Amino acid sequence: FVAVDSRLGGVSFGALRIEQYRFHFEHPSMHTLASRGRPSTVRAAARAILALNEIALPAAEAGTRMNLPVINVGMVNGGTVPNATPGRVTFTADIRAL
Repeated sequence: FVAVDSRLGGVSFGALRIEQYRFHFEHPSMHTLASRGRPSTVRAAARAILALNEIALPAAEAGTRMNLPVINVGMVNGGTVPNATPGRVTFTADIRAL
């Protein structure tokens, strides 16, 4: 699409690639008092999110308006009560690049 009825300004070209992933972590849920020293779906998901954010991404292309590539964790879900470890935790990662 090209608009010729107004000032064009910069022209962008390329194809935006979008990849979306959902990560699932599962472990038997347990009461808070029984959880010390045991595996945790929340800690596993948190470590995975931190690892995604530590991935070295290439620098954004000079002169472009989009700061790509980018990785974003947009949704984190899990748990049903405040006094038990969640049996299931999920998060989504949105990855965009030219």
